[in-house]
Amino acid sequence: MTRTPHDLTAARQDVVVPAYEELDVPVPGGKLAVSRRPAHDPGAPVVLALHGITANGLT
Repeated sequence: MTRTPHDLTAARQDVVVPAYEELDVPVPGGKLAVSRRPAHDPGAPVVLALHGITANGLT
């Protein structure tokens, strides 16, 4: 798995969290591009969002 953190950061008093990071996950036949957007609050719930076939993770 390859991680690419992006320079944009969001700061919360004592915590700096990258705006998002892109990951390449190896799967049979190639790789799957994943975008991870960490929460500012460590106790926040996890959300999984999937886009349609004609969209991408930025939409």
